[in-house]
Amino acid sequence: KNEKIHCISFERYKVVNNDIPAIDFILCSSTEIITATESGTVKIWTPPKFKHKTLFTITNDLISCVSMSGIYGIFVCGTNDGYLKIYSYKQRKFINSVKTNFIIDKILITESFGFILCYTPSNEINIFTINGFFI
Repeated sequence: KNEKIHCISFERYKVVNNDIPAIDFILCSSTEIITATESGTVKIWTPPKFKHKTLFTITNDLISCVSMSGIYGIFVCGTNDGYLKIYSYKQRKFINSVKTNFIIDKILITESFGFILCYTPSNEINIFTINGFFI
């Protein structure tokens, strides 16, 4: 099933349409949009034409949650098999993978300190540095 992304270009006053095969997660910064599928395809979309580039493919288990930081230029995801994966979408490279002892439900990246907060189904919050080291 194909989905469409409808974006209004306020500079040109028209709607830009793009076919997208699937989107399970969508994140925005001030200059980019990142989409991801549960199966691990991560793409970046840049205005004004919203052409996409595949950033990377995540090969472990299904993605359970995602987050991004425009300030640090990173994309972070948790997988169903307990991995926290950190990528630089600005440099288009892998930074770190951390095997945790839990499934990650939600991820938040603090803009001021660069901490990655991971919320688990057992109501715990685990904190990692922006490079993926446990605090």
